Amino acid sequence: MNKEDHVLEWIAMADTDIEAAKFLTGMRPQPAGVICFHCQQSAEKYLKAFLVSCNEAVPKIHDLADLNRRCVRHDEDFSSIEHQCIRLAGYAVETRYPYVLNLNEDDARIAIVDAVEIRRFISQKIGNI
Repeated sequence: MNKEDHVLEWIAMADTDIEAAKFLTGMRPQPAGVICFHCQQSAEKYLKAFLVSCNEAVPKIHDLADLNRRCVRHDEDFSSIEHQCIRLAGYAVETRYPYVLNLNEDDARIAIVDAVEIRRFISQKIGNI
């Protein structure tokens, strides 16, 4: 598989996660933890798409701060989305357990905003997605 197709695969998977998160906002009660998890997953996949576009092997990690630092090595502009990455980072694991986080609709809304911003940023870096 060529690099462009591999990047597009990561983007498609990330887009599915963010669209799932948006769709779930219509549920009542709203599953904030699931929404936040999908937002984290989308951000992770967008960052990995960028790394693939830079010919870097995709690391088998879920830490958005670490992934973002790896992206910064290729493009210092990635420091501008560090805050969003840090805010979403905790949703990779903690949202899977009922006793760890008590999330609400505001948390879900912010997670979607952060994920959309990361998508917009990455789109500018790797081309129109």
